[in-house]
Amino acid sequence: MTNDEVLKALHQVELDVLLDIDAFCCEHQIAWWLDSGSALGAARHGGFIPWDDDVDIAMPRADYDRFCKLVSDGLLPGCILHNTHNTPNFAPLFSKICVEGTRFETEETRAAGYEQGIFIDVFPYDETFKDASKSSLQFRQAAMAQKRSYLYHSSKINVPHGGLLGAIERIGCLVLHWVERARVKDPAQYQNLYDALRPNAQETSGEWCPFSWSRQVTFPISILTPTVKLEFEGHMLPVPADYDRYLTMTYGDWHQVPPVDQRHTHLPLLIQFPNGDVWDSAAS
Repeated sequence: MTNDEVLKALHQVELDVLLDIDAFCCEHQIAWWLDSGSALGAARHGGFIPWDDDVDIAMPRADYDRFCKLVSDGLLPGCILHNTHNTPNFAPLFSKICVEGTRFETEETRAAGYEQGIFIDVFPYDETFKDASKSSLQFRQAAMAQKRSYLYHSSKINVPHGGLLGAIERIGCLVLHWVERARVKDPAQYQNLYDALRPNAQETSGEWCPFSWSRQVTFPISILTPTVKLEFEGHMLPVPADYDRYLTMTYGDWHQVPPVDQRHTHLPLLIQFPNGDVWDSAAS
């Protein structure tokens, strides 16, 4: 298979799961929306960003917790929920819905010993503190918990730069990995630190943030809900209520398609599809 054929096949599997999730959430009255790059794809391309290889969805915290419980109880056939509560060697502080009988292996997952399938990322949105000092602490601790979890679980971390600077960053991450391994006995502390950051009803600011995502942008709740629908690969799926403002706050001028040299597809090391076909980057 060529890279284009692999990406097309991957998109089809992800779309099938996404539609199953949509039907599941409708049945159980769970609020959700296409998030980050998937929302951008819906608004700008009417579906997947052509060079993107994953799907991101999001939910308010209460809906997210209920969704995770129902999927963990086996009510979404063909799918497995992975998060820190039920999956050893799992670094993210959000959840993934993985397709049974598939594999999606990256350098990070192999190094961590995490058996990942073809997946959809599921991000919880949490309310932020009204008090500025508590809000600042909330952001710092959430970012630190996520970074430390990744460093603990894998000796190979994706870094933002290439060349000499990237090599230095990778060496630094490797050193920090072993430091974190030496000092932390129970990696559950990262999730516990993250979960302890939620304000009570009297302390909330009226804004939500996907703290477990790398970009910590806060959004007024009215920008996110109630959701509206946009076309995504021929299907009408939910996106944030004011998706134009959401995308502008997240990406800036989101209407502008990036130049060709900035359109990066991050295919993994190996993919096993539901029909048993295997694509191995080493053999392509």
